[in-house]
Amino acid sequence: MLCLFILFTTKQSHVLLNELGFNRKIDLVQGIEQLTKINADLKKSTDRILITYEIYYNVTDEKAFLRETMTLPVVEETVLQNMVQTVETNEEVRQEDLEAFLYLFKRNVSNKSKRIGRSTGSLKKKAEKQQKSTVFTTISRYSYFSVALLIFLAVGVFTGASFGSQSKPTSQNDSKLEERLTHLQEQVHEQPQVDVVARFFLSSLYSGEESDKATQKQVKKYVSEGVLKEIKGSKEQIRTLFLWESKKEGNQWLLTYVVTLKVAKEETEIRQMKVAMEKKNNNYQVTELPEEKEFTINE
Repeated sequence: MLCLFILFTTKQSHVLLNELGFNRKIDLVQGIEQLTKINADLKKSTDRILITYEIYYNVTDEKAFLRETMTLPVVEETVLQNMVQTVETNEEVRQEDLEAFLYLFKRNVSNKSKRIGRSTGSLKKKAEKQQKSTVFTTISRYSYFSVALLIFLAVGVFTGASFGSQSKPTSQNDSKLEERLTHLQEQVHEQPQVDVVARFFLSSLYSGEESDKATQKQVKKYVSEGVLKEIKGSKEQIRTLFLWESKKEGNQWLLTYVVTLKVAKEETEIRQMKVAMEKKNNNYQVTELPEEKEFTINE
């Protein structure tokens, strides 16, 4: 399996940083695990540390594929989410390179990141309780886990119903519940894939490219033919992108994002965008132009 490697540097000194391998390339998963642990420890203090990280395709590469900075502790999201979000909004990364990177990133991290999440779960829950009043707590949650929670709740309802009404025929109810569980499991599997396609689409649509033809070329692989003809170029550019809500109605996915757009040199706007998608020929495609409206924190 192909691997990715990460190299950390910093101009600051801190006792916690002794646990992080600086100035040498290490396995990406190992680096994220170490960084996540340090981030959790820093949340207990008032210290702020600026680190630089470089990501390489191979340990022998002299030139990094990507160079970014991160201020620890990361509070409103996980280290992993912060890293992916930063790469997705990096203006210097070509679309082709971005897709290749995220593919490799997913293969390297996705299976092992669950262990990272478990190790910091209690700390994250505590932080969320302390920040209930902020919208970013809600934004940082992945709907994947929400759907998974629904499955567990449904199983609990089923178990309770079984013990509470043993004297009644429940075959019909059991069949409906089983159908519902199957539907929820399908959503758990599909949602991350739909989310990735929607993010690529929005990032390509709002890339700062004002030419209609150039923009249509960028989004062609993500949209249906009918929608492609309606695509227009825009000088607006996505700076941050958070998944706010996702749901499936029939065969259609509806995903809502909270997006920060650069609309002028020193001006940004926050909007809510709804993307409608369907699976066609084993590919997820946007079936309508995104619906936009102004977004206000804690509205």
